[in-house]
Amino acid sequence: MKWLPYVLINARNFVVSGSALLHGMIHTAGLDDARHDGDPASVFHAHGNSAAVKTLSRKHADRLRPAYHAERG
Repeated sequence: MKWLPYVLINARNFVVSGSALLHGMIHTAGLDDARHDGDPASVFHAHGNSAAVKTLSRKHADRLRPAYHAERG
């Protein structure tokens, strides 16, 4: 995958859990808005509770892993 040398994050919509960066990375891995998760606890939910602890599902971790040459543990 080719990655751009930057990421844009809306500081006015900061998420306490820190999940905004992961959410954006999942978008860059090729998932569009129509594919958001239905689980509000997911980092890839369209309108989750920003104060809640977020989870990164295995399917999204598997999409991100090749971009960082990471191995499944």
